[in-house]
Amino acid sequence: MSDTIDPYIRPSYSDQFASFYTELKRVMDASGHLYINIYTDQAGTSPALDTLGAPIQHRLVKYVMYTYSSAEYTGSQSDKGGLRIVFMDNNARLEFFNTEPIVLYWYTIDGINPQVLQAFT
Repeated sequence: MSDTIDPYIRPSYSDQFASFYTELKRVMDASGHLYINIYTDQAGTSPALDTLGAPIQHRLVKYVMYTYSSAEYTGSQSDKGGLRIVFMDNNARLEFFNTEPIVLYWYTIDGINPQVLQAFT
């Protein structure tokens, strides 16, 4: 058997979120869990809300999933793809799509010191 690269297998995340995944992996390797704070402003004063309306402050992450847009294959914009973060306490989530052209959220990850507010990039 030869080592061939399947052109249809994509990486598990896009370059769009590479720095977020780097920090996520560092914390997960060290502690096995991830607590995150997400904000809607660059100053970090306005917490983002999950799909149930709860603020995303010191929330334990259940999983993070990145999906590619099916539009890359079909030309349709019905499935935009993007990043989904689901939380342990209530299965609520935060999603943002590949079609959003500007940074809408900033985050800090508990366990990374000093805590520096980062844009989702």
